[in-house]
Parts: sequence; C-alpha cells; structure tokens
Amino acid sequence: GANLALALAEGNRSRVCLLDGDMRKSSLARLLGIKEGPSLADQVRLHRRDPDAPWVALGMGPSFHLIPGTKRDPNPAELLNSEALLDLMDELRREFDFIVITTPPLLDSADGVILQEHSDGVILAARARVTRQDAMKASLKHLTEGKVLGTVLVDVPNLPRM
Repeated sequence: GANLALALAEGNRSRVCLLDGDMRKSSLARLLGIKEGPSLADQVRLHRRDPDAPWVALGMGPSFHLIPGTKRDPNPAELLNSEALLDLMDELRREFDFIVITTPPLLDSADGVILQEHSDGVILAARARVTRQDAMKASLKHLTEGKVLGTVLVDVPNLPRM
C-alpha cells in the first residue's frame, strides 16, 4: 500500500492520502518514520463525540499524506462501521485524488471486508513464499465481486543475474 501511494504521489501530480486501516498491528507509521500523530481510531472516536472536529492527515510531502493506524484497538469493526468513518471518506474524496487504504490480512479479521465498501477497487497483495494459493482463493471469496482490480506479489527475493 505504501509503495502504491508513494508512486501515485511521485512528481506531485496527484494528491494522495494513505489511510492505514490496520487497527491491530499497524506498522506504516514506523515504516515511514512517524513517531506520533492522531491515529485513525483516535480520530474516529473523536468525531463520534464531536462531528465538527477537523480530520488530520499528516503531511509527508506536498502531495502525500498519511492517517496512521493503531497498534491494538479493542473493537476495530465498530469504528470501521461508524458514521464517522463515512464522514472521513467523504472528506478525503474532496481533498485527495487518490486514497490508498491498507488493511490487515483478509482472513485474520473482517476489517478489510468492511473497508472495501469504502473503496472503488481492491488490490489483493500476496507475500512471496508465504501466502498460499488456498488462502488467496479464500480471500477472494470475501471480497465483493467486481471490486478486485488485481493482485500484487510482494517481498519477492532478488533473482540471480544472468
């Protein structure tokens, strides 16, 4: 997800927001060198109490922004199914050309299935030498027909040069 968002933002041609929808074991903020910032869960909770509070997307560059995920949330599905998240998505659509949403693995939680409803399309990622074919097939069954734009293979080991 991060690589896709960075590629879309490259050259400042498009405004991109990377939304870390992983509220279980988020690592994007650490990967991008962010130490602090309001997480998606924190902001959804705030907006459930105060719908007029501003949404905060951390500026990582002129055309690249991040809303970090959370390490552990007791009930992510409740937050992801909230009216506040719908409001966030409406706001992001007004502000950005692209919104890239990352999720935990589809078979580990319902979070990715919930978040797909807020997206125009889904790119399913498979980890080289880890993700099994039966897991990919099972993941596809959880997604809405017609939403899957494609798959990407990540963490491919370097191939020997010829």
